[in-house]
Amino acid sequence: MPGVTSRSRWTTAAGVALCALVTGCGSSASRPSAAARPASATPGTAAATVPTTPAVLPAPRTGAGPSASGASPTPSTGYPVGPWASSVCQALVPFANDSQGGSSPTAAARTFAEARTREIKILTTFSADLDDALPAIRALGPPRVSDGAVVQADLVTGLAQLQQSVSGALAKASAATTALALQASVTGLRAASSSPQLAASQRLITAKGTALAAAVNADPTCRAINFNKP
Repeated sequence: MPGVTSRSRWTTAAGVALCALVTGCGSSASRPSAAARPASATPGTAAATVPTTPAVLPAPRTGAGPSASGASPTPSTGYPVGPWASSVCQALVPFANDSQGGSSPTAAARTFAEARTREIKILTTFSADLDDALPAIRALGPPRVSDGAVVQADLVTGLAQLQQSVSGALAKASAATTALALQASVTGLRAASSSPQLAASQRLITAKGTALAAAVNADPTCRAINFNKP
């Protein structure tokens, strides 16, 4: 959510964009470039350049091996941690890119119709980004760490809730006939962008001394979207 600086960009992207939509605040942080989507629908900020070549995932293997931290063996199933983290971050790049804006895209609108058109465009972009990211992340399965199944379940559930909230906001914005209704259309995104499931997966992913934390810290795309920040 806007104003909560202890959470990383990937969990608060919709909240930051929502803040810009509703109140005119926002973030001037640099944004990663999207691999398969044009630059942000939110004008006024330049995108940073990060690697966007999708990771090639090896097939799951059996047999335990040492974790990235060297502290304990990893489970015998699931995707290797490094490729899993890289692929998740690649999937989230378009949403992180499109969600980071500067000044409010609706504040400068001269008419209600213009403001609604801009908001619908932004929400449509968010929806498309999540429609692409969620199936890709779900298809990965859990990373090969002790809490991998929990991490995967919380991340997918949280993103699914956010996807549903964006879709609902888009429908409400499209039907809005007043400025108040337009503003109210996106209020549900605040809670969805910082859901307990997304927060829980983030805590597990960034826990110090773990294989997942080492993987996201080592991946340039994860660092670019602050996926590695607690």
